[in-house]
Amino acid sequence: MLDNIANHLKSPLINGVHVDSNFNAYMAEFKGKDRVLGIGAPLWLALDPPERLALLAHEVAHLINNGPARGKIASNALETLARWHDLFHPPTLINHENNTRFYYENRELIGQLFSYLFGGVISTITLGFEKLIFAESQRSEYLSDIVSSSISGAAAEKSSLKKIILSPLAEYALKHAHYDGSKDINLFENMARAVRSPDTHKPAELYTEADK
Repeated sequence: MLDNIANHLKSPLINGVHVDSNFNAYMAEFKGKDRVLGIGAPLWLALDPPERLALLAHEVAHLINNGPARGKIASNALETLARWHDLFHPPTLINHENNTRFYYENRELIGQLFSYLFGGVISTITLGFEKLIFAESQRSEYLSDIVSSSISGAAAEKSSLKKIILSPLAEYALKHAHYDGSKDINLFENMARAVRSPDTHKPAELYTEADK
């Protein structure tokens, strides 16, 4: 299917697919020749077949839209800033007793002050850089939406985007999941179900927030 979409759009072919646990999807290029489509398992399970086609077409379309974040200089800069951010910030761990996240901090006070100072600078630079490319990045997203609609239909593209907007519901389901001793753990399916069949008031709140 990916080859058919790529041929239809006259884009480079996809070299591989990476499935992860995020409620998202992405297109990554490595050294300008290896192209990998990333798909979150919970998102894939939440979509119906037409919406899955819309998602695939949207991501492949990024290969022909030349978004600023996919340029060599910009992508390398964002990747470097992300690595620096991780270097200066303590890792996030999970307390399995109460299923909450916390920062693991084992550095001396001077190390903490140094990290917070430079980590704040890096975060500010990253935010400023993202604002600089925001308009062109959004343009790339809109173009991908148009291309996707031409392949899957406007209705499927719209409904897939609406489900992605509901990603906080999937994250909430993940955050409040717990192991009950069952042999089969349907964690991704539970995340998908939270988006497919949400509480009546929560989608409206997220849609309103997305329109701002």
